[in-house]
Amino acid sequence: LLDLPLEFTPVDSASKSIIKLITHPSGKNRIFHLYNHKIITVKKLIRSVQKQGFKVSIISEKEFKYKIKKILNDEGSKNILNNLINDFNNDLHLHYKTDIIIKSDFTINYLKRLFFRWPKISNKYLKRFIELLRSVM
Repeated sequence: LLDLPLEFTPVDSASKSIIKLITHPSGKNRIFHLYNHKIITVKKLIRSVQKQGFKVSIISEKEFKYKIKKILNDEGSKNILNNLINDFNNDLHLHYKTDIIIKSDFTINYLKRLFFRWPKISNKYLKRFIELLRSVM
């Protein structure tokens, strides 16, 4: 999963893009797909989390499945998987591949003409994001 793409759309950027679109109407009915197409990988997120002092270990799929089975067999702790349970196949393999490809070329180009660009997700942004998560834990 290390190369799995992750999308972060900063809320301030999303709101700026919406303002651009509603203050510059095209006169035609348009559908816009607003999301930051400048993705990062799980690997980059893990590195950033590690730099913030969290211990994150990368383990083999075999070890991962063993740990998942152990959690599922423990009545007291199996609820911690509630948000992931639908992402497993019958073999406890996490499956995130999809044939769905989200295209937002029209939206990207339209926003460029309005002098709006989606930001690159920087280490500074990830640091602030992780600090926010830490504050609510």
